[in-house]
Amino acid sequence: MLAIVDGDSILYRATWEAKSLKEAQEKYISVLADFIAEVWADKAVVYIKGKGNWRFDVFNGYKGHRKPDEKYAERDQMIKELCVWLEKEKIAIRCHGCEADDVVRRKAVKCMERDIDYTIISADKDLDCIEGKHLRPGPKGLKFYTVTKEEAEYFYYYQVLIGDTTDNIKSPYQLGPKKAKSILDSTARNAWKTAIENEYKARCKDEWLHALMFTGSLIHIQRYKEDMFVWDESKGNFFDCNFKNAPSCYNYPNNLILTQNK
Repeated sequence: MLAIVDGDSILYRATWEAKSLKEAQEKYISVLADFIAEVWADKAVVYIKGKGNWRFDVFNGYKGHRKPDEKYAERDQMIKELCVWLEKEKIAIRCHGCEADDVVRRKAVKCMERDIDYTIISADKDLDCIEGKHLRPGPKGLKFYTVTKEEAEYFYYYQVLIGDTTDNIKSPYQLGPKKAKSILDSTARNAWKTAIENEYKARCKDEWLHALMFTGSLIHIQRYKEDMFVWDESKGNFFDCNFKNAPSCYNYPNNLILTQNK
């Protein structure tokens, strides 16, 4: 069985209170080995952050509300050095131009196509849009669970409705988790897209498609390289629609703190 590991979540565990890079390296290897053993994997592939991210081409304020904190500057530098070391030692693969999440999903899709048994190891709930077995480490311990095809689709459309405040991805005004679940739960699966479109039209008026393509593009996790969020095949992706940045109805401030890593 193959363990597909979102290695970014381990970076913070490894560097937390680490007094040296060597200590962080040892902690990373130890935590990674424990997670792989927990799922009884005989093989593993680990993905970590690289340079650049295509989402910044959609929105230059992506993750822009995360203000740099000087008290974590030393740890942030250690994380950078740890990433370089992990790549050099061929322990992890760095994901340039995208996020580790993207490559985790691409790998899972390939495994499904080739009927390869796999488990996704990640602390990130965003990967619940991927069908299959999961291990999610958290403050309360390890959570083992399986995501069905319908559950993965449900979670994906749920995020299209609510965006992701952690990453500074807005959605229509006053459309929160409770309302989003109500919409999906009260609608047949084959009508989810229609219900979502109607909600955007009602809340965003003339900007509904821009808003939908903006939020959808940013929450989208790639299934294959160059994969982009497409709502209407005849219109294509965010760039095909000639949209730029966020719709005005989302009311982002002009003084966003940018964190793009070029």
